[in-house]
Amino acid sequence: MLQIIDLANAESLLKRNSARLDEASLVVAPIIADVRARGDVALIEYAKQFDNFQGTSFEIATTGVLSPELLSAVQVAAQNIRAFAEQQLPKNTNLTSSDGRSLGKLSGRLIRLVSTCLREVTRCFQP
Repeated sequence: MLQIIDLANAESLLKRNSARLDEASLVVAPIIADVRARGDVALIEYAKQFDNFQGTSFEIATTGVLSPELLSAVQVAAQNIRAFAEQQLPKNTNLTSSDGRSLGKLSGRLIRLVSTCLREVTRCFQP
């Protein structure tokens, strides 16, 4: 159910959430620093400590993981997603000025969707 928050109460909620974030940042900062310093070795140690990870590596097999049928379906989905996303890209509106300079708009907009993740994952399975 949607909770309605009055403006007077909103400020105290924001302060409370900010305090929680500050507390969480203090807890995770040493972990992040350790992972940056020691890389996968530290990451595996923390995964064992916090997630009961039993492995010795995070490497994932790139073949034989998906059935041929599922792999085919994922590839078709990736092709469809890519084709649709390409149609959404900004059109080239570059012009050349009278003195030969290029004029146009650079788009900084990135499409961040689940489909982007799917596209990247499916690249692992393309021959």
